[in-house]
Amino acid sequence: MAPQAEIDMSVEDWRTYSCSLGDFDLEFDIDMDESVYGFRVFAGKHPENFAYVAGSIWVRQKHSRYLVREFNTANLVLWMQDLASKLEVPPAISPDVLASVGFHVCRWFTDYWDRVDRDTASVADEETYDSLSSYCLVSEGAGCIAVFAADGGSIVQVCSKQSKVVNPLCFEARPASAVASALRKLSAEVAQEVRRRSTQH
Repeated sequence: MAPQAEIDMSVEDWRTYSCSLGDFDLEFDIDMDESVYGFRVFAGKHPENFAYVAGSIWVRQKHSRYLVREFNTANLVLWMQDLASKLEVPPAISPDVLASVGFHVCRWFTDYWDRVDRDTASVADEETYDSLSSYCLVSEGAGCIAVFAADGGSIVQVCSKQSKVVNPLCFEARPASAVASALRKLSAEVAQEVRRRSTQH
């Protein structure tokens, strides 16, 4: 399914964009005011097609959605492009990773952050963290997004650690090859909207 953009009318200067991965959607809540401000601060130091985009990442399945990465100063447009690149050339799971965690990359990360919070993470945990980090685009306390190759295609795993839920909510999809180009198109659309707003007075 092609990426779809929709406006969250409940908050005037936020805009929500979504991209379907098949079994679930990734949603990007963009703070337009913060993005425009960042663009005006950084634009002179970057190429003409640069856009600074600030926002948060959510996973939606049917009528429910869950936070994966909270709002921060990362450039979300570059993050979308990184995800597209990993989908196009997903890294293969190494035999060592398969032996230690199988294909449960994101679930391991959410358990790892629980151990860090309890101050029970071991040296072996830190070694496993290093071996898994190349598969992840998000690996924080709130959630995880990982991409890797399996069975001739790519697998996307997403976990969300909700404060009200004891166990992490984890989702997995095998997106069609067209999703990578859809993400690139979506990132260009978001960047164009930020640049358009940045030129308004």
